[in-house]
Amino acid sequence: MLIKLDPGIERPESREFSFDPVALVAAERARYLRAVLVIVKGYLASSDRLDLPPLASFADWSRMVREPLVWLGVADPAGLIETAREGDSALQALRAVLAYLEQAFGPEQFSVGDVIGLISHADNEPALWGKRPALSEEDRGEFRELLLNVAGRSGNVNGRRLSIWLTRSEGRIIGGRKLEKGERDNHAKVFRWRIAKA
Repeated sequence: MLIKLDPGIERPESREFSFDPVALVAAERARYLRAVLVIVKGYLASSDRLDLPPLASFADWSRMVREPLVWLGVADPAGLIETAREGDSALQALRAVLAYLEQAFGPEQFSVGDVIGLISHADNEPALWGKRPALSEEDRGEFRELLLNVAGRSGNVNGRRLSIWLTRSEGRIIGGRKLEKGERDNHAKVFRWRIAKA
């Protein structure tokens, strides 16, 4: 469940409350449980069954919690998953990095050094790998800024940090593609990477 707490004051930690919500619920536990069970029982007795598609491994939760809430007119709790994904800055960064990597390298393998070389060269400098990279100068600038956010150090993209970030991101499926390790370059003692279809 997503929540946003806005106390409307500069220092919310200094607030004082006239009651203890945990103590209140503990003291009135039976009343709260009864209310919850009435909702579930009302839904199960109703002819307005929703049969929402359950989330993987959460069929019981979907039937006993999610469906009664939606039946009452509450927004579908499962719908908040997409909202949370849209607000996930790490996920958005990975989505953008994968898109740039796929645009630049296609299905070919690349190293961290290749990526750093890609964002470091201007259009008038010699092409990498004997061909012109498939990123415009503007795209390379945007890609560089993105990589600085995930693996920057002292104003530069740090190869070690980028390698760690790629390793953490390995296998996560986004938009039908994922990052995976390719062959190990024993001469350079580094792994190569590729964008693969999921």
